[in-house]
Amino acid sequence: MPFPSRRERDSVWRNAPGPGERELGVELTLDRAQREILEACREACEARRNAEEGTPEWHKRTGEILAYARMTNVFSQLQDAIHEQEH
Repeated sequence: MPFPSRRERDSVWRNAPGPGERELGVELTLDRAQREILEACREACEARRNAEEGTPEWHKRTGEILAYARMTNVFSQLQDAIHEQEH
């Protein structure tokens, strides 16, 4: 599931009547991004399992998995900040 195109994103922002709707759009975008990150991480984990331990491929995939974990953490913090603003 690819990220929405710039035209699709612009359309969402243009057609959203109020701040609450915009927050929902941002939250949906964050959810979609997290799903894509988790899918990419799953693929990296599988590739790492298939690589011989200690090889450049194994280390590359290990770094990739760590990067995905960090991105997931950032998106989770953004979602928490959005929820805090709502309350």
